[in-house]
Amino acid sequence: MSSNNTSQADFDILGFDVTSAMALLGDNEDLYITVLQRFYDNYRNVPDQLTTLSIVTDKEELQRTAHTIKGLAATIGAVDLHIKAKATEYAIREGREPMLLTLKEALSDCLDKIACYFAKKNGGAITEKQPPKFEKYSVEALVEHLSKRRYLSDDELDKYKAALKTYLDDTELAKTLDAIKDLNYDIAMQIIENKTD
Repeated sequence: MSSNNTSQADFDILGFDVTSAMALLGDNEDLYITVLQRFYDNYRNVPDQLTTLSIVTDKEELQRTAHTIKGLAATIGAVDLHIKAKATEYAIREGREPMLLTLKEALSDCLDKIACYFAKKNGGAITEKQPPKFEKYSVEALVEHLSKRRYLSDDELDKYKAALKTYLDDTELAKTLDAIKDLNYDIAMQIIENKTD
């Protein structure tokens, strides 16, 4: 457990499977809180966006959004949201009508719980803040680099190996590092994301 020492009762307001989520993050409480904040900051406008997307014209974007929400929901322990995002992703993939309203409601509920958690933790409302600062060589920092298509030298990549080893087995690690070296960042991010499925 990190030095932040948030009590379990503080996390109970979330209604998430915090124990499993923390295990995915190496029982790093500070990192878990940072991931919660980042999820809130990046997804608080998505419920409104879901209602403007069309299954006919925006199918790929909807499927990608549902897939990303599914993985992130697993990372923060939001089981209900994970299940609904997974069902939405599969419905789109299989050509069935997705229950976008159900996903929107589950995401809104999740965001409300996170806002309540931070309001209680901070003694006030969740506020706008600068993007979170990740540990310099964390998996999240690596994904941030990859998503922005930033080149990583072999020396920099070596510094991320320890963090990646907490998520990936040796085969997955080798494939991820090879994909990054070949500038196939989407493949590398997909391997990392799939660990949260």
